[in-house]
Amino acid sequence: PVVPKFMAEWIEYCKSNKLTLLGVFDPVSEYGIGLADTFIGVVQKGVDWAKRNQETFARAWLDGYEVEQEKRYTVEIPNPNIIGKERTVLMKNGFNQIVMLRALNDNWRTGKGYRLTESEIKQDFDFLWKFAKPVEETNGK
Repeated sequence: PVVPKFMAEWIEYCKSNKLTLLGVFDPVSEYGIGLADTFIGVVQKGVDWAKRNQETFARAWLDGYEVEQEKRYTVEIPNPNIIGKERTVLMKNGFNQIVMLRALNDNWRTGKGYRLTESEIKQDFDFLWKFAKPVEETNGK
């Protein structure tokens, strides 16, 4: 089955902490410690998803899973005073930071660093989300 990324992280976290399939719904370690405090993520989101998708969750837990690919977007910031083909866009740089950058031609959309997830965009640039355009995925790219 295919599961969202947050669910894959929750499953791996629970398995690494020796929880059982049923233990996922009330996450307490074998030592009686509440695991919700040590999980980096939203525990309730994982528990709720597992409850709503019990069969998919059980199959994923028992047989393995594929992680659902997050939808990607490009963001071009409108500029009524544009000169030539120069564009201001969002991009993920080599330090994994999302930054504004000037692109000098229309080829910028094909670069991997310009294809961002919703959460990446909204983390620091929530006000630019309204300019996000879905990326058309082709040939598995």
